[in-house]
Amino acid sequence: MTKFTVYFTGAFLAILTLLAVSSIVIDPYAMFGTARVEGLNKYKLTAINYMRVVKPYHVGFRDYDVLITGSSRIGQGLDCRFYTEQGLDCYNSALPGGGIYEAYRFLQQRPESISKAIISLEFFVFLRENLAQPEFEERRLMLGADGSWSPQFVTQSINDLYGLLFASQTLRSSKSTWKRQNAPFTNPRADGMLYLDNWGGWNFDPSTLDSSRPNVRVNRQVSRFKNVLDTMKAYHFTYSQDLDQARANMKRQLGSYRDILEVAYQHDIQVKFVLPPSHASYWMIIRYLGLYPVFEQWKKSLVRLNEKLARHHAREPYPIFDFSGANNINLSPPPVRGRPNTFSQLFNDTMHFSSQVGEEMLERLSGECVNKKTALFGHCLTGNNINRVMRRQESRFKAYEKNNKKYLASIFPAQGDI
Repeated sequence: MTKFTVYFTGAFLAILTLLAVSSIVIDPYAMFGTARVEGLNKYKLTAINYMRVVKPYHVGFRDYDVLITGSSRIGQGLDCRFYTEQGLDCYNSALPGGGIYEAYRFLQQRPESISKAIISLEFFVFLRENLAQPEFEERRLMLGADGSWSPQFVTQSINDLYGLLFASQTLRSSKSTWKRQNAPFTNPRADGMLYLDNWGGWNFDPSTLDSSRPNVRVNRQVSRFKNVLDTMKAYHFTYSQDLDQARANMKRQLGSYRDILEVAYQHDIQVKFVLPPSHASYWMIIRYLGLYPVFEQWKKSLVRLNEKLARHHAREPYPIFDFSGANNINLSPPPVRGRPNTFSQLFNDTMHFSSQVGEEMLERLSGECVNKKTALFGHCLTGNNINRVMRRQESRFKAYEKNNKKYLASIFPAQGDI
């Protein structure tokens, strides 16, 4: 071997080592669990774009007693520290746009190590034709859909590890992550720098906002409410055009819900199902587009299937806590541009509830399936009470529509043209 070859090989290995060390220390995608240092790698500005790469591996290899799963609403709203403070290891595997099939596949990976699971059941997910988002790569999971070892896992994980350590995009992400730590955050759709925590959850840190304008937070929140509301209008309009197809999609998605129930019963996992909250403006979309009867049918199907499988396994049904629909949280006032005192502490936007609401939800989930007569937020649904709960919510919605005509007219100028 010539000196040139030795020097070249040494230099090449040194560069690779430097790249790997940089990727691990900065950890821009929160893959390696590197300690966070203020001013160096605390805020993961690009991590949200790589959650679908990182989280399947975390589900397969991290230690946790409690698994939280669902969409970004659960990822932003439910904080694992509620459980870590009780001495339980917790991981929030929620994904942007995460669905019920993805929740099933995550639960399927290591059911014997999970004692508790918080699983979000989201109406908009059950309307989809596809079981999972196109970005969901099942080869990143150790077990295939049939429960056997996936031979594609090794190849996929090696490819991903190489990219996470040595890809030019990772180098750029590491550099931008480091450079942006102390810079004022000016994204008009956000509420501060993205903060991906050590347990898989994510949120925004308002302390990083440029606060030179007193109205900055509320104005950004108003923009987020509108942007998400417009997205949800378009999304649900598509399904409202063919209700038979929407019901067929829902039936297909319920198959994954059934699979979750089977895995949970077989492995004695303490599952708590959650129907998450959304702001009133979202529920008005559902009602105005004629999807609300489908939504009510969906809730009844969840309860009916849950109780059917419980009887089959000679077990008590898993609790289904309903934070959706008409309740005091969801019917709260929206933010108003230029009025900081109207900033919503309950919702980050139309669909995403705040960590404050999430804490209240977790407190409710720690209790039993016993309801207070006056409470609709977090009502535990059963076959015996669901019709009564729906009637109460319908009454609340009608009162809301009557008392908020001006606001509803501002977001739905022509009800028939949504």
